[in-house]
Amino acid sequence: MATGCTPPECLEDGFPAISPDGRQLAFRRIFGNTTPTSTGIVIAGVSGADADVVTNVPWSTIDTSPSWSPNGTEVVFARVQYTANVPGSALYILVVATGDIRRLTPEGLAAS
Repeated sequence: MATGCTPPECLEDGFPAISPDGRQLAFRRIFGNTTPTSTGIVIAGVSGADADVVTNVPWSTIDTSPSWSPNGTEVVFARVQYTANVPGSALYILVVATGDIRRLTPEGLAAS
């Protein structure tokens, strides 16, 4: 996947999902220079161009594994917590047109 991910802004892109119409990608990005600082979900054109970072959370939390809704208007993703007060993960829904995010499952599950 050629998204132009290069340090110091980006360490790695992965977990790509192609939209139902084949025009967009949703993927997980690890931000940082030599060590990870945060992760997020990115939506870009299918070529990887015109990337829009839609979530960006500290490295103690990882947003990963995006998947498109059948109509392409929403993306579900897992948010994994590595903090003592909220272990586990939850699923979140991102509305692509507005960027609104809502939690779908309770925190602390093994959701993915």
